[in-house]
Amino acid sequence: MITLCRIIPIFALSAVAAAAELPVIDRAVIVGLDGVSATGIVAADTPHMDRLIREGAATHSMRAVLPTASFPNWASFLMGAGPKQHGVTSNAWQQGKEALTPAVVGPGGSLPTIFTVAAGADLKTGAYLDWEPIARFLEPCCLDVLFFPKTGKDTTENRTLRTDEAMDGMIDGLVDQQVRVAFAQLDLPDHLGHKHGWESGEYLESITHVDGLLGKLIDALEAAGMFEKTLLIVVSDHGGVGTSHGGATNAEVLVPWIMRGPGVRAGHHLGPFANVEDTAPTVVAALGLRQPAAWSGRPLLNAFAWHPVPEITAAKIPPTTEVMVGERVEVQAAAMAPDDGTVEMWMDWGDGSPPGWRASAQSGAFSGFGHRFLAPGSYIVRAQAAAGASSISDAVPVAVFEVMANPAIPEGLVGLWEFSDP
Repeated sequence: MITLCRIIPIFALSAVAAAAELPVIDRAVIVGLDGVSATGIVAADTPHMDRLIREGAATHSMRAVLPTASFPNWASFLMGAGPKQHGVTSNAWQQGKEALTPAVVGPGGSLPTIFTVAAGADLKTGAYLDWEPIARFLEPCCLDVLFFPKTGKDTTENRTLRTDEAMDGMIDGLVDQQVRVAFAQLDLPDHLGHKHGWESGEYLESITHVDGLLGKLIDALEAAGMFEKTLLIVVSDHGGVGTSHGGATNAEVLVPWIMRGPGVRAGHHLGPFANVEDTAPTVVAALGLRQPAAWSGRPLLNAFAWHPVPEITAAKIPPTTEVMVGERVEVQAAAMAPDDGTVEMWMDWGDGSPPGWRASAQSGAFSGFGHRFLAPGSYIVRAQAAAGASSISDAVPVAVFEVMANPAIPEGLVGLWEFSDP
């Protein structure tokens, strides 16, 4: 009798949080790192972002809106909707001169922003902008603090000081002025990307620099006894190719997104469905407020421990996980949905290839995935399941494959060969 697979029970997760009561969040802080790519955050030295990822929910594949320019994306972050709703379609956008009018006009003349919602709930608001034009689509009537750095932009040294000044302004606003909903935009990585190229040494050093500013923010909040009740989100608006951006490539569209705070699942991967316009709805939901009807984004509820998500319960893997390059392997996984309904499954093979995906399966049933590893190495395979876009499980390790190189073809071995398995 030949054993085709071995079944591994997995009980790492709980499908429903033990406590339904929402944790107390005193303030929400969004730190926007302009131009930071998903690959850049991996390549650079970022100990503070690494900590936030360990202690919170994150993804390196959040999708920016098109075009991948700063204006459309920062608008989407703050307005909870995409360009076809808010009408901010380029960096040249100006209120009153837009070709596409917003779906709904808020108190500031544009689509309502997160500051509209916060002001309506009597929460003190603040925006700290390294790049001043973002203020064009913000509502002065809903902002208690609008901060611009005083340092000029004539040199890279001054651009660095300017970014530092923007963070100092935010820290002062949060700690001394008791701002409750805050947004900062730090422009240094985008500047160095345009000047030296995305993924250049200078660019990666700029990511390390803004990571240090995040550490300064965390230290200030901890010293003030505010950190543990702060929802802290770190976002980026686009990546880049060469010295530019604006296109529709993975390098430009896929960006990092990190959230840490009360009730946020630790070490949680958000899954493949997160978009930049989901940021404002996530903050509003965490604060217990209602998002405007005009927002098309949806809150990333699976990031919170109080929200029920599926549970990966078992996996079937080959009897041996030592395979050769190009050899086909198959892994199956099963998940239980919180409502015992259907689940969607995908498998991340750990080699950088797109995750395999399977359509809806009944709760508890196995879904199979096949794959061929194209390079030698050790690969951790993780399964993830969804019961709707806002109910996504953790990414659970189900197997580790040791992939070995094929033996070299002996010198002089020539002729016509036929293979049953091409």
